[in-house]
Amino acid sequence: MSRASQATRAAAARAVASVLGNGRSLDAALAAQRERLQASSYALQASLCYGVLRHRSALEWMLSKLMRKPLPAREGEVQALLMCGIFELWQLS
Repeated sequence: MSRASQATRAAAARAVASVLGNGRSLDAALAAQRERLQASSYALQASLCYGVLRHRSALEWMLSKLMRKPLPAREGEVQALLMCGIFELWQLS
């Protein structure tokens, strides 16, 4: 995986964490990062974000089955990153 694709996935997780943890709108979270990403990277980021938020309850259930104990609430970015990864494997591969 290239650094650019890693950065795209990390940006998606940050945006999801911002929406879930801070109540920020997804459009605002994506807009804040849009200029730092190439068009193709932005498309992947938006797809991951919208997909994770659309399937949030299913992803949280899957994550709960994969982990021995839940993550602390302060680990919102880690949870968002894990949900992005699960979503990508589940829906985009």
